[in-house]
Amino acid sequence: MPMRTISERAAASGGARAVLRDPARLVAARRAAHLSQASLADATGCHKSLIGHLEVGRVDSVYVVLADAIAAAVHTPAADLFTTGSNQ
Repeated sequence: MPMRTISERAAASGGARAVLRDPARLVAARRAAHLSQASLADATGCHKSLIGHLEVGRVDSVYVVLADAIAAAVHTPAADLFTTGSNQ
């Protein structure tokens, strides 16, 4: 079961955040994986609105553990979607 609370994600990520490289990349990856925003949210344990906010650029960063979960759900390397201190 995916982590559901912000504090669980923060702890699992050591507080580290990942920045979305380009909202269009996330949209394209989600569509290529044949996922709706709601199904991606369910698969990653976040709210559908967060996926929507990421896709329109209203939110540009998430905890690393959630970035990894999103990337895995859309079958895309996390480094293709997000930057962190180690993959800028």
